[in-house]
Amino acid sequence: VPDLVSADFLLAWCGASDDDNLNVYNNKVVRCVLETVWWKGAIKVDVFSFALSVVGLSLLLLDTTSGGPAGADGALPGFAQNGAMASIDFIAARALVDTAHEAAQFVGLARLGRARAYLDVGNVYDLTRCVLPAVLFFNPHQRLVRILVILIYW
Repeated sequence: VPDLVSADFLLAWCGASDDDNLNVYNNKVVRCVLETVWWKGAIKVDVFSFALSVVGLSLLLLDTTSGGPAGADGALPGFAQNGAMASIDFIAARALVDTAHEAAQFVGLARLGRARAYLDVGNVYDLTRCVLPAVLFFNPHQRLVRILVILIYW
């Protein structure tokens, strides 16, 4: 069936399936469509996001254990001498990419006529994951924000 994997089909599927009607996933066509969507696209986004999180967390932990982006005396000890605030710059770039991803998700839902579906707990968490790293970029010495970013990336 051509063009079966489409936003319209998946939108209708989301409306038809709920916790009381899980047996609909026993249909081979539905399982194949969902597997196609997962293996052809969604997994790539998850793997890329995971890789960015590992790199960001590694840089942030390396920067933190080497004395932070700048010591109290203004010197740049350890890792920061070679890559002055590399972790903060990387995390800020990641926050920008994540913000663009969230905007694209909202625009996609709006085009499907479901903009209100964006307003849920999961997306509030996703927006928090975008905002906190941006705050870290503007104030790299804030310990609480640094700890929260490490926990989010962990």
